[in-house]
Amino acid sequence: MTHAYWNFTTGMRKTDEILRLCMLAIKQEDKQSEEIEKKLEGQIENLATGDEEDSLDPNFIKVQREGEDIVKLTLGEQSRQLLLDAIRSHREFKNELNYHLHNILLVSIWTNFETYLQGALLEFYQKHPEQMKSDKQITYDEIVDHRYDIIDYLIDREISDVGRRSFADMRRYIKRHVHYEWPASRTEALDDIYFLRNIIAHNSGVIRSSQKSLVPCEIPVVGHELRIPIEFLQRGASSVKCAVDEIHDHFKGKWFGESHKEIGPSPEV
Repeated sequence: MTHAYWNFTTGMRKTDEILRLCMLAIKQEDKQSEEIEKKLEGQIENLATGDEEDSLDPNFIKVQREGEDIVKLTLGEQSRQLLLDAIRSHREFKNELNYHLHNILLVSIWTNFETYLQGALLEFYQKHPEQMKSDKQITYDEIVDHRYDIIDYLIDREISDVGRRSFADMRRYIKRHVHYEWPASRTEALDDIYFLRNIIAHNSGVIRSSQKSLVPCEIPVVGHELRIPIEFLQRGASSVKCAVDEIHDHFKGKWFGESHKEIGPSPEV
């Protein structure tokens, strides 16, 4: 197991656990608040609307204490409707929290994937610096400044460049330098996750009209906002795990061999 793979599996375990705990917390809070809201909603619908003089004012609100733990509320018609609307609006808002959580975790899943790739390439170039060969340019200043650690400097610069690439460009890079290519079925799933990740990370999940045709068919779009179902999130996590397992096996089999048995957190990328 490489440092990069150890970090990836640890990161994905954290993501899985966050999803589990947050879902439990949301479900528990929903159950408790729904009971309270329904009781409150029923009471508000049956509230007295004031005496004849008061009822002329639709915004009328009257609060009376009738004991240590009892408060009597009298409302005009508009005030009563306003309070009902506020309760229902809050319920609708809470119903959106699951989707917000799914968005956050989809970004986290993709971040784990990108972090693995950069970490794996770091270890790869440390063992096989010759695979960095290209026609990229370096200045005399850089050579002189880093003359005692020129390979480490080149690796650092290479990883920094990798981190700025699109996923399509990253695939071409991996094919050229690592001699690996994911199967088409895996690439299609990863492309979908990458597209959604960009919409969420750069535009809070709000999608332009011109992008709607690019959204996977199982992802609802309400207004202009993505609604990622839990099933898609879990399937996406599985696709990323499989993609990492596949390229990790390639690294081990072709480049690292049995001598590469480092386990634990990787150095900074």
